[in-house]
Amino acid sequence: MIIALKDAKKVYSSDVIFENLNMEIKNNEKIGLVGRNGSGKTTIFKILAKIETLDEGQLFIRKDVRVGYLAQIPAFSGTVLQFLQSSFQELHEIKEKMSKLEQQMQDPEKLEKALKQYGELQEQFGMLGGYEMDSKIDRVANGLNIAALLPSSFERLSGGEKTKVGLAKVLLEEPDVLLLDEPTNHLDLQAIEWLESYIKEFQGAVCIISHDRYFLDQVVNKIADLESGELTVYHGNYSSFLKQKEEK
Repeated sequence: MIIALKDAKKVYSSDVIFENLNMEIKNNEKIGLVGRNGSGKTTIFKILAKIETLDEGQLFIRKDVRVGYLAQIPAFSGTVLQFLQSSFQELHEIKEKMSKLEQQMQDPEKLEKALKQYGELQEQFGMLGGYEMDSKIDRVANGLNIAALLPSSFERLSGGEKTKVGLAKVLLEEPDVLLLDEPTNHLDLQAIEWLESYIKEFQGAVCIISHDRYFLDQVVNKIADLESGELTVYHGNYSSFLKQKEEK
């Protein structure tokens, strides 16, 4: 178990959205979070991403677990490519340190020390996938059909384009848990099929809110059904869930 909600309660104004709600996300699980509009699905995501707080209950997130969630498209000045490159913040910081050390290497007195530090950073850069940065961006950009947008100004994109680019950034960050709220919106069929394959191969946990039943059937192995403030878990894909719920 990497994330858990225990006896969770959330109130907006005087309306109780849910209470005594329990939820667990285990590593490598692919969960579909379903329920009527307004039932509190997105609120659960915002609590898991620590954007909103609980009124009662507890949120447990295992130490060092990174949660990826596209809540709101941030303001960004620069190209789409630069926006996607910002997913690799740690790698860019290492690259910057390496550039400074390259300048120090020009000084014979600093050469030996700089060379040693450079070697350590170079090894760290490689281990963190620094040399695959460009190919990762190309893979995701081509998969989501946004490659043509890479040179464009991020600020000038339409709302739908920004959402697609935001999704690409979350995928590139490779968190331990992906929270995807209606990820197929604004995607064409080819991009949806690519996203299906990506999620199936993804090594972490994924929780998805989606009205696309076919998409859920392809990618999830568990359904968390939020109804009247209560969460019921069913094992299997969306079609299996419908059958189990009807039998119940």
